[in-house]
Amino acid sequence: MKRQIKSLVIILLFVPNIAISQNTFIKWISSPKDEIPWDIYKLNSNNQYLLSIVQGTVSSNPGYYDIFFNYNKIIHITDYEFNFLDSLFLDNIEGYLITPGKVIITDVDEILLWGTALDTNTYDEQLYLQWLDYDLNILKDSLYGLPDRNDAMAGFTVTYNNNIVFFRSYPISKQEKYDSVKYVLWEFDIQGNEINYNTDTIHSAIFIGISDMTGIDKYQVTSVNKIIYFNYNLEYDTAVSWQVEKFTGYRTKKINDSEYFIIGSIDNMMPPYINENFDMAFLVIDENANIQTINSYGVLDTNDREGDIDFINIDTLFFGGTKNYTCGAADTWFTLYKTNYDGDIFFTRYYGGHGKYSLHRVITTDDGGCVMVGTYWDFYNYPNPKQHDIVIMKVDENGLISNLDEHIPFEVTDIIVYPNPGNDFIKINTALQNLVFTLFDIKGDQIMEKEFDKSASINTQHLQVGIYLYKIQQFGKEVKSGKWIKQ
Repeated sequence: MKRQIKSLVIILLFVPNIAISQNTFIKWISSPKDEIPWDIYKLNSNNQYLLSIVQGTVSSNPGYYDIFFNYNKIIHITDYEFNFLDSLFLDNIEGYLITPGKVIITDVDEILLWGTALDTNTYDEQLYLQWLDYDLNILKDSLYGLPDRNDAMAGFTVTYNNNIVFFRSYPISKQEKYDSVKYVLWEFDIQGNEINYNTDTIHSAIFIGISDMTGIDKYQVTSVNKIIYFNYNLEYDTAVSWQVEKFTGYRTKKINDSEYFIIGSIDNMMPPYINENFDMAFLVIDENANIQTINSYGVLDTNDREGDIDFINIDTLFFGGTKNYTCGAADTWFTLYKTNYDGDIFFTRYYGGHGKYSLHRVITTDDGGCVMVGTYWDFYNYPNPKQHDIVIMKVDENGLISNLDEHIPFEVTDIIVYPNPGNDFIKINTALQNLVFTLFDIKGDQIMEKEFDKSASINTQHLQVGIYLYKIQQFGKEVKSGKWIKQ
């Protein structure tokens, strides 16, 4: 039976535009609370999505357990324009507090979710599975785990025979330390029956993903520095070391039965750009642990944080991330590259500014565009506490959103000028070349001019505090202009 919502939480959808012919839009999910997207999944029927979010109050010292104690967990079924059709508030399972569910698999009648359940007395963590119908009625939920054993899982793969294999690679018991990392593989059938459980006490690795390589009848588990093969009984087979200079992988995504992505970053940190120069990147690995391609995206002296990648076919990939990523308050942008397997860039677009935008997920759509989901923090008006809204953008095949409301502090552009307001420098990022940047004082007198390709960092230490005007030209034609403020 469906668990009823006991308290009303106001969720406002702000819709500055919906262009029906192009099917592009931007929407916010906003309330007086902090909101973060947890998972999004395109359902098989009726062009619907399952969107799970957390909604709560940011503590003065946020930590891992805040999600359990201080946030509501909500699952929404939406239409293709992200209008809510149904919602379900999750409370607990058998007295355990839970994280929102992430989708494992869907079929005609059911949706299967997984997450972590926390015993608030002992702080034991267990795996939970939950089965829903498409009206968000809870059909069944179950906990899996043992006392004093850490049974929170990190990820999963759906196997060739429609089973699920979960993985984690942290201390298994509370007594173990992180310098003795073990790992777990745990298999269930689709009904939630446990098939197999394997803890390796000899080999140590930090897992970031698992794929079922059906061509070689093995599971291929990726760690930060090696690829480990397991047979279908979850028994260790062999390991192959791998390393790409300056690359760190954070998660994987399957392409087909013989290849998968490793999504991560290239660290270009070097003087004078310490801590200000990593690029978003992906590798493609085959079933024999060979690196097929490596592609990175970003510019010098700016942090480009990886977000997500999706595709209908690998000739067209949408790779998203966050431009000018920082832990503090700064103008940032969703970054979207339309690219391919070989790394060719068809376009680069930036979305946001005027606040902190952080991209979490990218999902391709049947019309050739994609959906981007992330968060927005308006630190200019609400600096404390750090309160996020969820922002959802649907762009067309060219990365554009039609008919944006000019009164909204938001831009879609292929050139960004930041920080603004700024102090010692102006940075410019774009995919364009043969550009000229010109800066003027408020009277219109030219102060400086600089030619550049793709990116520039312009010293402004000598300028007085005040308002300046700029324009950027390509072959004599203006491609961007605006106001820049020196603080």
